Amino acid sequence: MERRVYARSVSTSSVTSLSYQPLKREIISGHEDGSMKCWEGDSGELTSTLSHHKGWVTDLLFWQEGKVLFSSSLDGTIVQWSPAGVAFNTIDLGSPVFSLAWSSRKGQLIAGQQSCIRVLNQAGEVASNGFPLIDRKALQVPGHKDIVKCLSCLDNKIISAGYDHKLIIYEVATVTGDEGPLKCIFMNPKAHDAGITCLQVTKDTDSSTWIITGSLDKRVKIWTGDGKIIHTLSFSAAVTGVCYVPEVHLVWVATTNGSVTFFEPKSGSNVSEFVDLLELNDRKKNSLTSFKEHTFQLLKYVPDTHEVLGSTSRKDLVTWRSSMGAASCVRRMLGSHIETISYTCKSPLLLFTGSFDGSMLKWERLQMNPFDFQHEELGYKDKLLVYPDGLDEEERRVVRKEKRSQNGFLKTLYVETLDLLVGSCVDGKILVWGYDKAVVGMLRNMQKNGALGTGDRDSDAVTNRVAGFACLHILGGHTDCVTGLALVESIKDGTLTSGPYLLSTGWDLTVCVWDLNTARLVAKLERCLGGGAADRKGEESSDNVVTDLSYCSKHGTFAYSSSDKTTYLRRFSLQPSKMELLAILVGHTGEVTQVRWNEFCDKWVTSSEDSTVRIWSIDGSRCEQVVTVEGPVSVLTIDSTNGFILAGTQTIIRLFDTDLQPLITYRGHTDLIRAIVHVPEWNQYVSSSWDATVRIWGCHHFRKTRESRLDPED
Repeated sequence: MERRVYARSVSTSSVTSLSYQPLKREIISGHEDGSMKCWEGDSGELTSTLSHHKGWVTDLLFWQEGKVLFSSSLDGTIVQWSPAGVAFNTIDLGSPVFSLAWSSRKGQLIAGQQSCIRVLNQAGEVASNGFPLIDRKALQVPGHKDIVKCLSCLDNKIISAGYDHKLIIYEVATVTGDEGPLKCIFMNPKAHDAGITCLQVTKDTDSSTWIITGSLDKRVKIWTGDGKIIHTLSFSAAVTGVCYVPEVHLVWVATTNGSVTFFEPKSGSNVSEFVDLLELNDRKKNSLTSFKEHTFQLLKYVPDTHEVLGSTSRKDLVTWRSSMGAASCVRRMLGSHIETISYTCKSPLLLFTGSFDGSMLKWERLQMNPFDFQHEELGYKDKLLVYPDGLDEEERRVVRKEKRSQNGFLKTLYVETLDLLVGSCVDGKILVWGYDKAVVGMLRNMQKNGALGTGDRDSDAVTNRVAGFACLHILGGHTDCVTGLALVESIKDGTLTSGPYLLSTGWDLTVCVWDLNTARLVAKLERCLGGGAADRKGEESSDNVVTDLSYCSKHGTFAYSSSDKTTYLRRFSLQPSKMELLAILVGHTGEVTQVRWNEFCDKWVTSSEDSTVRIWSIDGSRCEQVVTVEGPVSVLTIDSTNGFILAGTQTIIRLFDTDLQPLITYRGHTDLIRAIVHVPEWNQYVSSSWDATVRIWGCHHFRKTRESRLDPED
């Protein structure tokens, strides 16, 4: 979600209630002075002020079927308003009205007052303006002993809560024409230890019903639909507003002494540090910190528009709207510049991030909290470091730190068939991690003896998780930064099949082929830039370097991009002399930063610092399509589900279909984006940036029609 409207100091009188009028796309705010203000939903501009009540406007409710807005007040009246803002019916109940709800089961208006709720039926008549009228006769329903501050309706249930600490669930009568009192089916006389100030009843995506209550006792409680407690969330101040937002699967909580706090309802975990919903993430470039300093008082979710309305102690009005281009989760990395991300789809599904400071981290999502991850650093084995003689432990620690600073990671990939993680470094080394073989062997022996399960797939996952990763090999075939890694799963030589192999290249202008089964270098192509005679004589400029590498398994070819503004296409072979140069892809006017093979359209895709993304024919002979974006493209990724193209341009990720038609723009990073990976098992993209964050974005799938394409600014 992203902030859409921010109206400062909307009134000299505090905001006491909020609602949304979908017919005119207006936000309605009620105030202590009895006035109501209407705000344009997209711009936040004030469109009109309505005056009728003589006391606080305590609640606002829009009746969708009748196209009527209701307002209640401490003056004891309920007013019906037409879409034009005309008050056409005033119902005087004789005492203050604190809350409103609409029961769609029988078309009844429910009002909360002192020590009771009242049920008002439709009059069966229409006003002179054609809108239906509510009968002024009200049926009283007992149950409460103090102010009924909160009301909500869902299906055939009416839920009420108030300052008497009670939570009551009523059932609406189902017999046609029955206008008798509501039937109380549940009552908790001590739902909270103080007055209940806010309430929301909602259904989650799995159709389970939740009742969420907030109280002056500094607690929020989450209940099942039949009144059983699930979670109790504690705060340092009284709770003034709660709402559940299904688009982000979060409970939002406002208190009297702080900003909004976010909770994952199934686990009850505070995930505020993992979401950036309070940042001023809009195109006006406002401050990212001023908004978090505001104290919110009211929160209201509008299901019709998927918006959240909020008001602050400064009398400001804020709305958030669901956005496909907003991150669903943010993980801050304490200053690390994350250069690369990869993942394994095997259980347990793991993410790996490599940083320029030489740290390689393994991440695993918590089962009970999808917003949080546990992580550990993958170390380099001491025996693979060469220490000078006579060093004590402190001096060895210094050597390890210096070695780590030289091993800044640039690329990673995961080899599923061998369960290996490969990471390339700025010093030309390639590190290979795998599950600790000694520990895995010990655990599998225990499985055979029946001590650790039956040895099925689930127990193998447990074995791997317990064993952990260890650095198995350091490959030393390069002399400078290794900027490209690609996996060759297998190759056929007559009747024999071998593999997997690792392709690597970098600034030393060599292409290396490694047998991952033995960790041995099997082929090395030197002076890989240039073509024809220049290629054979090694006449390429010393200023040019290789920037990326990709392999096409379908045709047995590989391509690598270069700072010389071109991309080279070669045939793969275990013999350097047979790595024939097939084509040089010429067209970019700046350094080619990334190259990818897109198996969905059987094309090569390249990106460049010239702010373009290009699609090339299968043989590299011609550029078939080109799109210009705003800024140099630093990252290029192919969606492994449908072949969509993701391009990272400075702080923005742009999603294109296979024809380079724009679909979505993802915004949220504040510094250069360095890596993007698609995790189809989560239906999400994961990106990293020099802003020291990892962000998780939702995947959105579209039909292949022009009518279904979205403008990138939507």
